[in-house]
Amino acid sequence: HGMPTDLAQVARFRDMLVALRGAVDTAIKAGASEEAAVREVKLPQYADIPRYADWLPHDVRATYRYLRG
Repeated sequence: HGMPTDLAQVARFRDMLVALRGAVDTAIKAGASEEAAVREVKLPQYADIPRYADWLPHDVRATYRYLRG
């Protein structure tokens, strides 16, 4: 799904996923709907990751649905 990478970039991507889960969990606990979470959850510290902007809405939706069960 992209160019070859190194372990540091893999760790950074993992860190982004952990941050995503935390941000979506916070949105859910605040009563946000899925649509509101998609609009509100942003992780600008990871915006340099390739395709961040393309994938973030999908990732927020998937995480929201996973956490809601």
